[in-house]
Amino acid sequence: MDKKDKKEKKIDFKDQKTKAYIFFGFYFVFFLVLIIMIRSAPVKENDTNTGENNTTTVTPTPSNNATEEQEANDNYQFIYTIEKDSNSFAYMGKKFGNKEQFTYVHGSTDTYYRVQDSFFKKEGDNYEVATSPYEYEEFLSLTKLSELIRYKVASNETENEATYPIAVSDWLDIYYENAYYDGFVVDEFADDIVVVTRTSDKITKAVLNLDNLMSYFVLAEDNTYPKHLKITLEFYDYDKVEDFTM
Repeated sequence: MDKKDKKEKKIDFKDQKTKAYIFFGFYFVFFLVLIIMIRSAPVKENDTNTGENNTTTVTPTPSNNATEEQEANDNYQFIYTIEKDSNSFAYMGKKFGNKEQFTYVHGSTDTYYRVQDSFFKKEGDNYEVATSPYEYEEFLSLTKLSELIRYKVASNETENEATYPIAVSDWLDIYYENAYYDGFVVDEFADDIVVVTRTSDKITKAVLNLDNLMSYFVLAEDNTYPKHLKITLEFYDYDKVEDFTM
C-alpha cells in the first residue's frame, strides 16, 4: 500500500468517528429532553384507576381540617337526628369551643361529655372514659357543611331555605379528602340533595340526604353501608352557650 492509500484510509477513519460522535450526541440530547419533560409533567392526585378489575377505589376515611380558630368560635346548641335504614337515633346537646355535653338517644338515653377527641360517659354520679358514640360524625360538622355548599348554586331557593344538588364526588372531596376514586364511576350516580335553612345568615337547619353516596360506598367497598341515610342537623342559641365542665 502506497503512502497515498494510507493517507486516504486515515481520512476515512476520522470521518466515520466524527459521524459516530454526532449520532451519539443527537440521541443523548433527545433522551435528556424527554426525561426532563416526563419529570416535570404534573401529577394528578385523584388519578383514575384503569385496571380491569379495579374500576373504582375509595378510602372512606373521614377527614377533619377544621382549624383551631374555627373550633374555638363554635358556640351553639344542637340536635343531630340520623335515619339509618329503618333505625333512627339522635344526639342533643351544646358545644363550647372544643367541648361538648350531649345526650345520646337510641332507645335508651346516655349522657356524654367531650373534650377534643376524648369522650366520657356518665355512670351514676361520675363520668368514665368512653369511646365515641357518634355515628357518621364527619357529617355532623358545621364547618364541613359550610365548606360543602360555599360555592354551590342552589337549584331552588327561597328567602330562608336553599336546596343544593350534591354530587358523590363533592361528598368525597370535602368529607373524605384522602379518597381515590374513578371519576367515570362516580358520575354514574345521581346527585344527593341537601336542604339548608338560614336565620340571620346563620345555618339553623340542614337536611342531608346521602342515599347515593351510600350506594357508591356499597359498590366500592362492601354491603356494610346502609341503603338509606338521612341526617338532620339543627343549630340554635348561637353565642349563648356559657363555658361548662363535667
